[in-house]
Amino acid sequence: AATSGGPNSFSPGGTGSPTIVELIDKDNVVIQTWTQNGGVGGPSGRGSSFGDPNNQSEGSWMWSQRSPYGNGGRGSTGGNRESGEAGRASPILNISNIDVSGVDEPKLRITIGSGGAGAYVTDSSRRGYAGNSGLVQVSTEGDNVLSAGVLSQSPAVSGTISVNQGDNQNFTRFPDLGPGMWAVQGSFWKIADGHSIHPDVRTFASRTRPGVTFNGTGNHSVAYYFWPLK
Repeated sequence: AATSGGPNSFSPGGTGSPTIVELIDKDNVVIQTWTQNGGVGGPSGRGSSFGDPNNQSEGSWMWSQRSPYGNGGRGSTGGNRESGEAGRASPILNISNIDVSGVDEPKLRITIGSGGAGAYVTDSSRRGYAGNSGLVQVSTEGDNVLSAGVLSQSPAVSGTISVNQGDNQNFTRFPDLGPGMWAVQGSFWKIADGHSIHPDVRTFASRTRPGVTFNGTGNHSVAYYFWPLK
């Protein structure tokens, strides 16, 4: 980020600190490290003029380049001073297809880098905006042994449950019918085998006794249909 600067006593925008992801094992031994540096701070403006630095005449001096994540801060304006330029956004680092099958109890240790400080000048209260912090997004997939079964050709049980405001800390269970497939009426979040299931998904299988979560108002009847798995 950057702001206006006097002719002698100014400080440009700071560079953001790096974001670091480490793959470690159960003994916290580092197996692999990925580092992405923070974005570079923008230069400060000058106290001798006002407006668009470097004759750019576009918004790029005021706003950072647009990255999906982590924009640099914008430069400040006004006070009969030229505005500083916005800080640069750090590029995105994509890492794909990391095989952790040979790592004992793999974990990620993540250090999120802070955004760079805004530029400033000692004889003015105007200061650039700080940059945004770093961001890490992680997705995983893996193999596991899952129990399978034969699904009945028609529902064995159907009924309704009452979901009321404030019931059971906003969690209401379906009857305990064992493993099977459920079809549920209504737009509610479902909990099945420790997974949260979106309201738009109304048919799901569950090994354990599922339920619905509700933090809205009023009382509702939720119809369900159950196919057992044998």
